[in-house]
Amino acid sequence: MKKVIHVIPTLENGGAETVLARLIEEFKKRGIFQKVIVIKGSSEDFYYQKIKTLCEVYLWKTDRRKVIQNIKSQDLIPTISWMYGGIYFSYQLKYCFSLPLEIIWNIRSSNFKQPFRVSQKLSLCAFGILSRIIQPKIIYCANAAIITHRKYLFSKKKEITITNRLAKKEIDTPKSEADFNLPDKFLLFVGRYDPIKGPDRLFEILNDTIKKIPKTVLVIAGGGWSKKLLPNSVIDNIIILGNIKNVNLLYKKAVCYLFTSYYEGFPNVLVEAICQGCPVVAYEAGDSKLILENYKYGDLAYSKTEFVNCLVKQIQKPISESRRQKISSIQKGIFQFEKTVDEYEKFIFNT
Repeated sequence: MKKVIHVIPTLENGGAETVLARLIEEFKKRGIFQKVIVIKGSSEDFYYQKIKTLCEVYLWKTDRRKVIQNIKSQDLIPTISWMYGGIYFSYQLKYCFSLPLEIIWNIRSSNFKQPFRVSQKLSLCAFGILSRIIQPKIIYCANAAIITHRKYLFSKKKEITITNRLAKKEIDTPKSEADFNLPDKFLLFVGRYDPIKGPDRLFEILNDTIKKIPKTVLVIAGGGWSKKLLPNSVIDNIIILGNIKNVNLLYKKAVCYLFTSYYEGFPNVLVEAICQGCPVVAYEAGDSKLILENYKYGDLAYSKTEFVNCLVKQIQKPISESRRQKISSIQKGIFQFEKTVDEYEKFIFNT
């Protein structure tokens, strides 16, 4: 029987966690036995209950003894270590407790456009040098990630890019979410509140758009948002929904999706949006350019002025519902998650 351990900092509602949850679900269907070790998270994390129904989940805060005893009794186990925190922690487990772990690096970051401290650069170089010494298997979630990490001396010997594709499954719309009482026309932003997601850019773009189209409304779905975070100039034009179960319903109805991140790996939200036929205006971050290059209704902007101009065009000329459905069908075929699962299984188990 094939076995694998996943090590991840939390099971919150983030891009990496979304991919992990879906990967675990698909691996289980293929008869792959899995365990998850959560480093800092808790049973309150967004994906905890879902993953708990699929495989064993250990919280390091409370289950340390169980983790150590359980793994010590096993043969060498492939261990997918998600993000730098997961990689570092996995080596602590391996060498401090003499555990039989074959550590596979799963790197989720790509370009670092926000202020990047010297200490961070040195840490990245340290990971790069370590990779050259021990030659681990390395999974990158984006093509942009490989380019960036090679600059920091990362090993090229056993690397692969496995993009997320369409990681989030489409679900039936709960009755409580069938109608969000939203206006007929609205712009959309999906993501947690985090400076790397570009909320400052988002507010500036909305402010300039309102000057041209006063009744513009922006809907925000994601955790961490509150009215206190909104500038007075745009507060009356924003609706905050928080975390919702079926974000696809919003993509289907939105006039346009706004992608304002400073850096990403492979941005799941862009794939989700275009797989629902939603127009997109985006800054370049991670693989956003690659994702949008063949999407007729996706515009890449390199300045705030360009972004706003593209947005105004989308607002003034939205695409029809029938056209969206046709686009959706095509894009879902391109971004099938099954391909991602195949690539993970082949790379991990050398099949």
